[in-house]
Amino acid sequence: MHRSGILAGLLFISLCFLLVQVYLYAISLRSLKHQGFTRKISTKGLNAYKTTKEFLLIAAKYNTPLFVMDHDILEALVQYRVGPPGETNTTLGRCKYLCYNNSIRTFGVLDIRWITKGFLKDLKSSGFRSTLIVGPDPRHMSTQYLSPPNTPFHYLFESQYKTYIHLIVFYERRTSYLWHGPIQRTDLIEEPSGNWEPVWPLLQFGREFAGAYAKMEFTLIHVDRLNILVPKFPASFLNQVPQSQFIECNFRQAYNFAAVNGMDNSPEAKDFRVKAREVLVRGKRALDDIGVRFWLSSGTCLGWFRECNIIPHGLDVDFGIWITDYNSKIVSAMESHGLQLKLEFGKVEDSYELSFVRGNIKLDVFFFYEEYDHMWNGGTEYRNGNKYKYDFPKFTLCWTEFVGVRVRVPCETQSYIEANYGKDWDRKVKHWNWKESPPNVRPNGQWDAEEMQQVVKVF
Repeated sequence: MHRSGILAGLLFISLCFLLVQVYLYAISLRSLKHQGFTRKISTKGLNAYKTTKEFLLIAAKYNTPLFVMDHDILEALVQYRVGPPGETNTTLGRCKYLCYNNSIRTFGVLDIRWITKGFLKDLKSSGFRSTLIVGPDPRHMSTQYLSPPNTPFHYLFESQYKTYIHLIVFYERRTSYLWHGPIQRTDLIEEPSGNWEPVWPLLQFGREFAGAYAKMEFTLIHVDRLNILVPKFPASFLNQVPQSQFIECNFRQAYNFAAVNGMDNSPEAKDFRVKAREVLVRGKRALDDIGVRFWLSSGTCLGWFRECNIIPHGLDVDFGIWITDYNSKIVSAMESHGLQLKLEFGKVEDSYELSFVRGNIKLDVFFFYEEYDHMWNGGTEYRNGNKYKYDFPKFTLCWTEFVGVRVRVPCETQSYIEANYGKDWDRKVKHWNWKESPPNVRPNGQWDAEEMQQVVKVF
């Protein structure tokens, strides 16, 4: 009886141990499946791997340097150590990264000149059908040249396995950043073949908008028995993706404005534009150094939106910064780039603003606060402590190019401009009162007398 009890107890413990192991195995399997790395490879995943392998082998034949942009692959590379060419990766089976269950893989290429006729011919001979999307080359756009030639933006290759390669053509702009065009259904499609419709919702880049990225380095790695190029810092690249949307300045709108109002090319205007651009560049470098996002605001944003240029009769350069991005190093960073602090108004928690100077050009930095249904920045009258509030509809940020510099602007630019300058923003105005002229300004109380020394500082 005693022995039977012991035996029953041991059997019970063994059964519990077995159940725990099964449970942990199931949890582990689900975790791997969630990441796209199960040992069991789907037919779609296997076909995508075959497509990728054939595509990359042809690219290698022509020394075409294609780099991986696929989010799932790069995210996996961040999570798992990957070795240089020659090492093998067998932790989770022979196909660890490139066999996840999706019918499309995304690659990029730096410059269309790498896509040679021989490369395209061999792809066609191997059963790939291609579709090419082209669009106007923005590097040649200006108020004098409104119809630049078309250039390739995107290729879509469909393989015999009914899986796809999306190839994005990047262009270096102003030698400082990388840009790719959008894919819009109204774009010109050349060499159409295959069927876009099944993969349209799966496209990770350029589906509706152009994109801009910091220049990057690449490294060659060996995964799933293939040598592939990837961004040297894949996590950094992935962090840029959600904030990569790019909008072009409207050169036709700028041309029409200049046709009606003329273009001020006086020596004074040219001198101001040169100095203002230098201040903009210095401010950008300072904030970039400490990782603080900013955008063109007020008159500087109006100049970009209306004229694709700096407004020559302006008195300053204007930046906007989210108060949530405030960094105590802003002042020291600006001063290290030759911009001296001149004014400090308000508090970080209320109506904060900074002004810097270089020579006779001022850089105003306005901090924006978010409410439930709008954004606002504050203003302070330094003589009496009167406070003002400037309300804006909510907006997001996009990249653009302004006077040859990659900077951010509100994506919803027109509503931002109309809030600050009204519906007649396209009318040239030389006299502007910051306390009365903006349609979005309203009184916001007054600083207490005992606060004045802390909230109004002139250096």
